[in-house]
Amino acid sequence: MKVRIGLIRHGLTDWNAAGRIQGQTDIPLNGEGREQAERLGRRLLTEEYQWDYIITSGLSRAQETGEIISKLLNVPMLEPDARLKERAFGQIEGLTSEERVARWGNPGRLWIWVRNRLLISRFVH
Repeated sequence: MKVRIGLIRHGLTDWNAAGRIQGQTDIPLNGEGREQAERLGRRLLTEEYQWDYIITSGLSRAQETGEIISKLLNVPMLEPDARLKERAFGQIEGLTSEERVARWGNPGRLWIWVRNRLLISRFVH
């Protein structure tokens, strides 16, 4: 049996548009994000394969994106799965890069720790 899994990112939110890190903060889709989900749903209708169901993280932006596509494709939404949730970014959620630098300076390297485990270590500018 062949299994095909499609991963779709949620549509645009006001925080995306402003360059703010969302993480697990539950920010809803904006109008453009809803239009993006509708355009994607219509495009998926033209694809040769059939989708069986949709699962989201449960965050409202992902849930609404899934619901829009679900209605267009006429496929069921399964219960949300928290394992699909965005990473948590702690105090930097809601901030732009400029706001982070203004608050804490530019360390040159971003270290993100969750539950005493290093999740991200990368250079930032």
